[in-house]
Amino acid sequence: MELSHLIAFNIALIASILSPGPAFLIALKTTLSSGRRAGVAVGLGLGLVASFWTLAALL
Repeated sequence: MELSHLIAFNIALIASILSPGPAFLIALKTTLSSGRRAGVAVGLGLGLVASFWTLAALL
């Protein structure tokens, strides 16, 4: 995989993460119902999943 493909993939990934969708809604719901700490934990989990997807794209 070329560097330009990796950069394009990550730009698309960031755009999809920033757009409101199911992941955003679950993070918002968790934060509002269970507090900031739980919301941060969900956010970190979502970031970890995005990292795994990026790693899978590299393989």
